[in-house]
Formats: sequence, C-alpha cells, structure tokens
Amino acid sequence: MKRRFQGFVGIAYTEDLIQNGLDRLDIVDEKTLAEEYEHINQRMFHLAKDRSETRRRWDKILALFGGEEIKIINTFKGKTSEERFHTFVAADLQKMFWCLLYQVAGVIAFIVDTRLMLPSLILFLIASVWQLYHLVKLIGHFNPVKNMRDVGNAVLAALREIEVVKTPPGSVSNRTEKVNQYDDVNLYITKLHGATVYENNLYIRCVQEIYQRIDNPRYVIVVQTLLRTSYFNVPALFANNRKNAEIFYKCWKKFVGKGKLVYVRNADGRKTLLLARKGSFDYNEKFFERKQAVKQDNWR
Repeated sequence: MKRRFQGFVGIAYTEDLIQNGLDRLDIVDEKTLAEEYEHINQRMFHLAKDRSETRRRWDKILALFGGEEIKIINTFKGKTSEERFHTFVAADLQKMFWCLLYQVAGVIAFIVDTRLMLPSLILFLIASVWQLYHLVKLIGHFNPVKNMRDVGNAVLAALREIEVVKTPPGSVSNRTEKVNQYDDVNLYITKLHGATVYENNLYIRCVQEIYQRIDNPRYVIVVQTLLRTSYFNVPALFANNRKNAEIFYKCWKKFVGKGKLVYVRNADGRKTLLLARKGSFDYNEKFFERKQAVKQDNWR
C-alpha cells in the first residue's frame, strides 16, 4: 500500500499541501488506528461527501502555490544512521595511526641527533596537521546530515560532469536537513534547490540507488579497512559505461571518501558482488520518495 500511494497526488487533510504517499493521510494515526478505525472511517465519509469544501481547498492551495501551472518535485526522505559510514571512520583511524607514527619518528630523530631538529619539527607539524584533518573527518562521519549532504554533493558534481544537470552552478544547491520525527525516528531529507524538476528527479533517483540494498548493479564502490568492509551502489545513470562510472567515483572520493571501483559483471567481480549482497545495508524499507508542491517563485 505504501508503494501504491507513491503514485497518488492530492491535498493533505489538515495542512495546505499537495503531496503523495501515506503522509497525505495525516488524520490517520497508525498507533491508535485499531481502536479508532470506525471514527476515522466516518470522518473520511463526511469529508468525501463535502464536495464543495474539497473544491474550495483545491482552489485555495492552487492559488497559494502558483495557480494551475503548479509543479511537483521529489524529495528523498528517510531515516538514516551513521552505521554505513563506520568503514570511513575506520579508514580515518588508520590514517591517524600512521600520522602518530610519523610524529613519534620525528621525536625519536630529534632525540638521537639534535642536528635533525628542523626536519624533525617539520615532519612532526605536517603529521599533526594531517592528524587533525582526519580527526575532523572522523567526527563528521557521525553526523547523519553531513553524511547525506556529502553523498548528495558527490551525485550533483557527477551529474554536472556528465552534463545532465545544465542549470548554472550558482543557481543549484544540495539542500539536506533534519526534519521532524516520524514514529520516533529521526528523518533527513535531501533535494536540489534551484534545479529543474527533471534534474532534481534524476538527483533523487541516484541518491536513492546509493542507499538501496545491492542487488544486481554493474559497478560497486568497495570501502575496505582492517576492521570492516562496506559496499555502495554506483547509480545506474553512471554505470552504463566505464567512463561515467569513473566520473562518479572521482566525485565520490572528493566528497565522501576513498575506496575501490569494481566492475561486477565478470568472473572476478562476481565474487565481489556476492560479498556485497551478503553484507549490504537494506535501506529499501527505510527510505522513500515524497512528492510535494513548491511555490512558483522558487522555480529555476
């Protein structure tokens, strides 16, 4: 039923919004539905019979959102956690450990020969700066909003490079934020602000594919450390050829983190795919698309 309701767009019952999904049924509380279903049914019948009020609300909301030329945008919304980024945390910890070894080497070199004070000091300072850099990155991986924003930035940059997003760079931005709780779970949304509806929908589709459980992709990104390994889908839009897959991976490295791009449609890649399916994160039920009307003055 949740999947079916993604295809229905209508006005919400208590808010002046046009949207799809079960969110539109905001007068239904799943927690009390079993006890109150008769009352809810009667209220639904009453609202359905009041055609004049339904028409009045449609006229009001259409006027609010820019008239009959209203447009619908997609918003990727779901519950997320930092677990899928623990591999990046482990990678940063490994790098911080190597920085610590360089710091110790600099100190030992100075103790052994005081004439090496200047090179030892330079080595120590460089290692300290890199250690601080990776510490900041490590802390950031525990922030779900930053994680989703980084993934979104990687997608947006890759879409620009393959010339799918053609709106001028200064006009488009990735909007990612935390929203109200749903069933006591924190939700986070991401969408493109200032892009066309077509560009935003492609962006949403790519982000959704990254978070979905690995099934049968052409390319995956493998992030491996001594402690754990994670696998991420390369969106189908970039997996049609090696060049586009490498463009996506380049942007992924820049905004999210390093890993390894693996083609899984050959004998060696098949082994990786089997491991990826086994250890994949199943977000299919945790994420969904929400369609909502936007005001005309926000279009680009």
